[in-house]
Amino acid sequence: MKSNLKPQTSNIAAVAESEKLEAICVAFPKEGLFAEKDWLLSPDAFPIDKKFLAELEQLGHRLFVFQRACNQLYQLSVKGKQPAWIARYVDAGKPPELIEFSRRKEIRDDLPRVIRPDLILTEQGYIIAEIDSVPGGIGLTGWLNQTYSAFDTEIIGGVEGMLDGFKSVLPDGGDIVISQEAATYRPEMEWTAAQLNQHSTSQSWRVVAAENYEPQDGRAVYRFFELFDLPNIPKIDKTLRANAEGRITITPPI
Repeated sequence: MKSNLKPQTSNIAAVAESEKLEAICVAFPKEGLFAEKDWLLSPDAFPIDKKFLAELEQLGHRLFVFQRACNQLYQLSVKGKQPAWIARYVDAGKPPELIEFSRRKEIRDDLPRVIRPDLILTEQGYIIAEIDSVPGGIGLTGWLNQTYSAFDTEIIGGVEGMLDGFKSVLPDGGDIVISQEAATYRPEMEWTAAQLNQHSTSQSWRVVAAENYEPQDGRAVYRFFELFDLPNIPKIDKTLRANAEGRITITPPI
């Protein structure tokens, strides 16, 4: 009996993995998630232990506090209350008009509503290689949560975790403004907007091209382009003016 049980169990496991992979492939959006990218698929989500999970759940707030402190340090440096080299370093390479805009009283305390720490796992723990405030992966992670939750009840964040989180950034709907330089991520953000629109009858989210974007008073903007891309966005002055005058909000801030 023992010799028969082992291959039988193995076959069952193989079939189960095959079925999960098939379900994942079927669930994959036909438009894709990252433009012109292919994927290696796993039948199982990446496992982490409870201790690491507890650390991750505290990491968001800690990094928010860190970014707030960095912004305050910069503002104090500008005012001459901290070493001048701090502001010089942060402002290096930026055009004067952008520096002037970012220091405006109305927006100087604004912080990114979404950040993604890039973690490198080591045998001694994890290392944060970068804190990205214009991150790709929002829609991808949302889709992964939905898809893997279909056959795993312990997915962190559950079915709607990422979507609920992004909705909290634009609770009344808004425009996800993506430049051509960031077009790789357009499919995942279109998926995100479509998912949010399916669950709402009073708000709307849409993905629009940054190069010809016209701001609408009262409509929030999620900026999906880097600051070095500003010269490639002809009408950016209108968006910045609307932000400075309080007619729209922009996150991450410029």
